[in-house]
Amino acid sequence: MSEPTRTAAPAGVFPAAQYTHVVAATGRLVVVSGQLPLDRNGELVGAGDPAAQARQVSANLRHCLAAAGVGFQDVVKLTYFVTDMAPPEFLLEVEAPPLPKSVGAPPAVVAE
Repeated sequence: MSEPTRTAAPAGVFPAAQYTHVVAATGRLVVVSGQLPLDRNGELVGAGDPAAQARQVSANLRHCLAAAGVGFQDVVKLTYFVTDMAPPEFLLEVEAPPLPKSVGAPPAVVAE
């Protein structure tokens, strides 16, 4: 993969404190579909335990990224789908590698 070029504050755009407005790169683009908290046998992991489910989703993402020859350090966007907009503190407990600072905070979408 090529090293991405980051433009934190393009001309005419106010610089953001927590993310980069533009990231450009050449090379492959890898898109990973949404992941569920299912183990390799298709069994739900952590019924009623959002933190356990988030850890399983993170593990699944790690496997998917590895299959493409990349890792969390190559991720440029994440979106979380949650069923409750209460602050998802459990996401802070997920043992996922830190994302590049240019990614910023992933948005959360309420899925009802």
